[in-house]
Amino acid sequence: MDVTKVFQVLAYVIPGFIGLQWYRAVYPVKKVSDTVIVLWSLIHTLIILAAFGFLSWLLELPQLNYFTRPPETLGWKSAALLILSGFLYGSLLAGLHWARQKLSLWTPDPLSIWAKVNLQKEGYWTLVRLKERDLLYFGWISDYTFDPDSDDQDFLLRDARCVDENLQVKYLVAGLGVYLNTRDVISIEFIHAE
Repeated sequence: MDVTKVFQVLAYVIPGFIGLQWYRAVYPVKKVSDTVIVLWSLIHTLIILAAFGFLSWLLELPQLNYFTRPPETLGWKSAALLILSGFLYGSLLAGLHWARQKLSLWTPDPLSIWAKVNLQKEGYWTLVRLKERDLLYFGWISDYTFDPDSDDQDFLLRDARCVDENLQVKYLVAGLGVYLNTRDVISIEFIHAE
């Protein structure tokens, strides 16, 4: 099989695929089938190539218009440009998502409550009630996982202390803190530090 023909086919999938994966690395979502990934990659690549077509018309640079160029003219410079455009496009998607969250535009927000709460962790202490042995831990969430495909999420409670119902300290937890999983938790209360 001719390598240039493989590249010509991949050139119409790779930029959208890179952009989509870059965006999903910043804002994870549930896994989808390979067919859906390929279809969305094609759609995003068409958007990227349309942007190149517009720039080609605007700047009068016909070599940027990938719709009118013969596939055999796509070389390593074109490959590098398309790969770079995928990263830029993914960054643009992530930036638009960030702006959407900050400005509360076009709700509903696709992030889970768990991810949104932990994104704004400054100034909040956390009281965690565990199912087992009626344990209560008090500290702050320093690290957490957000895997949309998982029902349970891990998190690390730092500066942790085991407390009783009256929030009296039973003992301080030495070391990094307490590693917990949401499947073992009855409730999590966030208390603003004052």
